[in-house]
Amino acid sequence: MILFLYSINVYIICLLTYCRKMGMVSRKESLRRITQNYCDDIIQKKLKLYKAELKEQQKAFYLEKAEKLEFILKEEKECGITPTVTEEDIEAARKKAQELIEQEM
Repeated sequence: MILFLYSINVYIICLLTYCRKMGMVSRKESLRRITQNYCDDIIQKKLKLYKAELKEQQKAFYLEKAEKLEFILKEEKECGITPTVTEEDIEAARKKAQELIEQEM
């Protein structure tokens, strides 16, 4: 009797090993794979939407950055402090904003 049960267990283990090697379909594994694919798709869609939102916000950011840098430069000159912001920094921010606006068109 014990030998018979042992041989059945060995047979089941061999069968399961064979099924895994040969790519046999199992219900649990299929559900896991489908669920993982579904979750990956949701994550990719959310990331794509978030990247588009950030791209839109970039335009306003660079325009605002140029204005703030211009204000800082003006204040530093009025106070007689050595300027930490250059005209090149301001122009670079404006140029980046202009490039982003042109890409949209």
